[in-house]
Amino acid sequence: MGDKSLELCGGTHAERTGDIGVFKIISEGAVQAGIRRIEALTGPGALKYFQTMDTQLLSAARYLNTKPSELLQRLESLQEAYRQANREIEQLKQKLAASGGGNELTSQARKIAGVMVLAAQVEGIRLSSLRDFVDQLRDKLGGGIVLVAAEENGKLSTVCSVSKDITNKVKAGDLLKSFLETTGGRGGGRPDFAQGGGGDPSKVPQAIRDFYSLVQKVLND
Repeated sequence: MGDKSLELCGGTHAERTGDIGVFKIISEGAVQAGIRRIEALTGPGALKYFQTMDTQLLSAARYLNTKPSELLQRLESLQEAYRQANREIEQLKQKLAASGGGNELTSQARKIAGVMVLAAQVEGIRLSSLRDFVDQLRDKLGGGIVLVAAEENGKLSTVCSVSKDITNKVKAGDLLKSFLETTGGRGGGRPDFAQGGGGDPSKVPQAIRDFYSLVQKVLND
């Protein structure tokens, strides 16, 4: 083909490129170092492929109540609406978790050596939203130490926040590490903030009891 020496395997043999007709590449990938495989359809097979794709495009446009030429815009609009809905759902989950099912979660906080301390387990909050949730709880307490373990679909996420004015005495990373040693998760962070994931949700109650004991020991030393 021109000044190139190319061969198409799979039984394809032609005297000239014009004999191939329509040519549609449907996949391309590495076979081994320096060798890549291109899979394509030609002739009637390629035409049938285009017809099938056209039928599917029209069906998708009808399903989304738009024109084929505006399908991409429609999908982008739906994706943004989906993201916005998820953000609102996360906010509602945070509010629900903070209410503690009718009892303010902050009412569970303890005062240890003059510092407000709260450790709790909630459900349905993703790690991406858990940090803001923990900061909100700490602000409601007027500062202090807050650790929250959130379970969603069987997965555990944990965040610990410590007011900067007491990080010289107690560090979020150390508290989280101790907590995760009990649950079996992994994580780390700064003196004022640490986060982790994984672990056994059933071990959280014991980890919370150990957390309070550790905080009391550290603050009273």
